[in-house]
Amino acid sequence: MDFVIGVDPGLSKVGLALLEEGGRLVKRCIDPRSSAAEEIAALSAGRTVEIALGDGTKTREVEAEIISAMGARDGFRIVRVDERNSTVEGRRLFLLDNRKPWWARLIPIGLRTPDRPWDDYVAEVIARRYLSIKGKTA
Repeated sequence: MDFVIGVDPGLSKVGLALLEEGGRLVKRCIDPRSSAAEEIAALSAGRTVEIALGDGTKTREVEAEIISAMGARDGFRIVRVDERNSTVEGRRLFLLDNRKPWWARLIPIGLRTPDRPWDDYVAEVIARRYLSIKGKTA
């Protein structure tokens, strides 16, 4: 494995995060569910990847869509990862990455509201959990 793609499956959108094996973030994005599998196939082109798929909402359906989009391509493997509390962790990571003006920091992070969906950060959490399980990075 050279890369891991974290996938946060959902009903209408899918969060994606591409990380190198050592944990360096390469890309984060949120795609409509209808095109997410094709984006995963594009991200994995020319790479040996493991796909860390969150085991929550719509996992089976998204897994089937990924397998279909990947076709007969070699060099990938899908692994389900426990995504319990990943939404909370992803929200916190998003808020820490997207800090507002100094005065907004007076509001505790638990009371702040993200200004956009953060499924891509949840996908990063899922990918990092997988790498941690594999003993590659934390």
